[in-house]
Amino acid sequence: LVQKSDVMIADKELSAVVQPQSITTFVVSGVSGVNKDNSFLNNIETYKFINKNSGKVLDIGQDGKSIVQKTNIRDEEKQNFSIQKITDGNSTKEIYKIVNIDSGSVLSDNNGSVTLQDYDNKSNQKWMLSTYGNGEYTFINVQSGNLIEVGGESKEEGAKVGLWKPTTGNHQIW
Repeated sequence: LVQKSDVMIADKELSAVVQPQSITTFVVSGVSGVNKDNSFLNNIETYKFINKNSGKVLDIGQDGKSIVQKTNIRDEEKQNFSIQKITDGNSTKEIYKIVNIDSGSVLSDNNGSVTLQDYDNKSNQKWMLSTYGNGEYTFINVQSGNLIEVGGESKEEGAKVGLWKPTTGNHQIW
C-alpha cells in the first residue's frame, strides 16, 4: 500500500488517472453525509429479479404463496418486487424486506422454501444484499444465512425457488 501525492478537487469534481487493475482508495477530507436521492436502491422503484442461470424471473406459484421462476411477462404485476430498506445506515450490512407488488406480501424463509407472508418484522422476512457492483445480486436471508436460488439449477418454467448455502452458482445470482 503506497500513499501517492494529493489530488486537487476543483469545482466539486475529481479527475484522476489510475493504473489499470489497481486498487485505489481516495480519501476526501471535509466531506460528510450521503445523498439519499442518489441511492442504488429506491423504495419507489419496482424490480424484476432475473435469474442469471435460467433467464427467468421470480413469480408467484399457483398456490399464491410459493415462489417459482417463470418467463418474464412485461406487465405482469406479480413478477414485480420492491426492495425496502429496514435499517438506517449506509453499510454493506443493511437489512431489507422484499415486497411483492401484486400481493403486498414479503419474501420469507419458510424452512428452506421461499414463500410470501404478511410482514411481521421477523428475521426470516429480512434480507441482506450482496453484489460486486455489476448489477447482479445475491439475497441472503438474515435468519438462516442462506441464499435465494432456483433448486437444482433448473431452467424449467415453474421451477421451485428455495434457499441454500452459498455455492457461487449462477442459479443464486439475480
